[in-house]
Amino acid sequence: MEVFFIYIFFAILMGVLGSDKNLGFWGAFVISLLLSPLIGLIFVLTSASKKQEETPQAVHAQQSPINQDRPAPSAKENTPIVNPVNQSTYIDSLHKLKELYESKLISLAEFEKEKQILQRQREVDDLGTK
Repeated sequence: MEVFFIYIFFAILMGVLGSDKNLGFWGAFVISLLLSPLIGLIFVLTSASKKQEETPQAVHAQQSPINQDRPAPSAKENTPIVNPVNQSTYIDSLHKLKELYESKLISLAEFEKEKQILQRQREVDDLGTK
């Protein structure tokens, strides 16, 4: 009887571990209950995180609170994803652009275009503060 409770405990534990994965609590729990908690652990560890599966629009909205009201910029627009105000914001904007490019949410051409826009905006901001 103790083995049964230990088995159920580990199945619930796998459900909790799987709750932030695409598998979810119930998926991980049922797999652990039907197959075994060890197999459930393997499924939980190999399942992608919910945060990794965000859409490009969700990522854009999170990284660009300034531009949430409008759609993602088209190739013809000359507005940066994030408007830099000072040096640290400029660097943060470059890091965010790099993350978007590395996660393949934007192309190399879009990355270079946005980087140039940020650099021009920084030059304008620097001239305005002098």
